[in-house]
Amino acid sequence: MELRLITAPTAEPVSMSDIQAHLRVGVDGSENAIIAAFLQAAREAVEGYTERALMPQTWQLRLMDFPDGAISIPNPPLVSVTSLAITNTAGAAETINGAEYQVEAPTGPRAWQGAILPAYETEWPDVQPDTLGAVRVTFTAGYANAAAVPAALRAAILLITGDMYENREASTEKALTANPAVRRLLDPFRIMAV
Repeated sequence: MELRLITAPTAEPVSMSDIQAHLRVGVDGSENAIIAAFLQAAREAVEGYTERALMPQTWQLRLMDFPDGAISIPNPPLVSVTSLAITNTAGAAETINGAEYQVEAPTGPRAWQGAILPAYETEWPDVQPDTLGAVRVTFTAGYANAAAVPAALRAAILLITGDMYENREASTEKALTANPAVRRLLDPFRIMAV
């Protein structure tokens, strides 16, 4: 399995004015570039830890073959499946008609992973064996907008960004400790393999 980011989010779940207020910095813009970099890194850390997509983004899941049963779609919440394509047994690229599969896209702040199943009384087609990316699912994932991102996840981003802003050097005069509030905020949203 390989997961490729096709289109990154175009916005962050926390606004620059909210993060400036959290950091208690002026709004003159002199540190906006470093704050924006920390904000992006914090979002990516939250996405990595929870295995969720926070803002709308497009991904491609690449598999060597169809699984037995459903294709599990990572990075919930799943918004839509853009395409399901294969490399057929003749070695040619082929797009599967949307009527030939069904998509389950759980909703809500703690939505689980989406899934794709063959349509009723159909089976997955054969693909070229031993081919990387013989099955390619392109999908959009993420909460609808910043306001739809759960408050706990936005709060964790503020805390992580604040920590990076205050401790941006390789060493500090005081010992650094992990903020237990971050894990308490993130753990209920974490997707864990079963």
